[in-house]
Amino acid sequence: MNSERAIDLLRSLIPVLDSLKGNYGEESDRIAFQDKAETYIHTIFPYDENAQTRYANKLHTIHWYSMVSIAGRGTTQSDIKIWNEAVESATSLVNSMIEYVQLRDEQGEFGNNDPSETSKGKSNRVFIVHGHDESMQQKVALFLYKLKLEPIILSDEANGGFQSVMEKFETNAGEAEFAIVLLSPDDVGYAKRDGQSSAKSRARQNVILELGYFIGKLGRSNVMAFTKSDENKQPIEQPSDIVGGVIENFDDNWQERIRKELTKAGYILS
Repeated sequence: MNSERAIDLLRSLIPVLDSLKGNYGEESDRIAFQDKAETYIHTIFPYDENAQTRYANKLHTIHWYSMVSIAGRGTTQSDIKIWNEAVESATSLVNSMIEYVQLRDEQGEFGNNDPSETSKGKSNRVFIVHGHDESMQQKVALFLYKLKLEPIILSDEANGGFQSVMEKFETNAGEAEFAIVLLSPDDVGYAKRDGQSSAKSRARQNVILELGYFIGKLGRSNVMAFTKSDENKQPIEQPSDIVGGVIENFDDNWQERIRKELTKAGYILS
C-alpha cells in the first residue's frame, strides 16, 4: 500500500468521528469507528509491528462512556464530557497516524517492506463483496490483513474521478484474483406468484450481481461466498442457479475455510 492510499483510508475515519461529536451514546457509530480503525491499523502497518501495536493499544484504551450510566442511571453532564473527550482522543489518534505515515513517507521508509505479490504471481489483493452487515465485512477484512493480504472494499477505494459505480467496481475488481462474497440478510423478497406469505430474507441485489460477475471473471475456484441466517435464525434465500455450490454458512469455522480456499487457489499464507 502506498502512503497516499493509507492517508485516504485514515482520513475517511474523520467524518465518522465528526458524527459522534455531541451525540452521546451513538453506539452503532462508535462501533463502526472502532472496527474500521482496527482494520486500517492492520492494513496500513502490517510490516511495522511497533506502530501497529502502539496504535492498536491506544485505540483500545479510549474510554467512551460511564458504565454506571448503562446500569440504569440517567445521562449526566459527566457522561457527556467523557464521551466528547473520547471523540477528541480518537481524532487525535487518527491525526497521529496520518502524521506518522507522512513522516515515514518523507524518509522513504513507508511501505518499503510491503510485498505487492504472493507466490505464483498472485496479486495480494482480495475483493470483498458485502451488503449492510459491516461487522461481517470488517471481520473478514481483518483476517485477510493478518494473512498479509490486502482486501479491496469498494466503499474505501478512491472514486477515480467522475466514474459511475459500475466503472469504479470494474476498475477495482480487475486488481483482484480472488473474491469473497458475503450474503447477509439485508433485504426481503418473494416471487409474485407465491404471494407475500412466502417472503424470505435475501442479500442485496448488488451482492448477487457481483457474485455472478466474479464467478464469470475469476472462475468458481477463485470465488467463495458466505451466508448468515436472519434475525429469526432462518436461512436466507440463495440464487437458484448456484444453490449447494459455492455458498457456505458464516459460522465459527469461516477463518479456516478462507485459509483453505486461498491455499488451494495458490496463495502461500503466513
